[in-house]
Amino acid sequence: MTLNYCEFNHDFFLNENISWYNRKGVYKLDDEINVTIELVTNGVHKTYKGYLVSIIHKTNGKIDSEYFDFDAYMSIENRIDDRSDYPGGFSIVQHVCAREGIPKWYIAKPHNEDINYMGNMIFHYIERWRR
Repeated sequence: MTLNYCEFNHDFFLNENISWYNRKGVYKLDDEINVTIELVTNGVHKTYKGYLVSIIHKTNGKIDSEYFDFDAYMSIENRIDDRSDYPGGFSIVQHVCAREGIPKWYIAKPHNEDINYMGNMIFHYIERWRR
């Protein structure tokens, strides 16, 4: 089954100006610069651990990129799941964490404040590139 990451990503960022194409989103920063935001693995097959954000000049190509790891921005102490027996971090594991074709958090579910904080930090990084 193919998972629909668009809905997960849309709910994560709550930004109507990002066009989502499964795990990758495109955001127009200005007339010269686009930004891609991609849900990526940390090397483990189909285990997504954060977002890779790339700043791309339309003529000159990639300017910069930054990886935002879920565990760096989300607090284990603030988790809102009921699995105190699971000490692991935050991730989405394809085919394990899907309900009705939409990916879900693997066991550790972050607090909405932590999700908002991470989304705000990503956009703070992006806005530094606005001309």
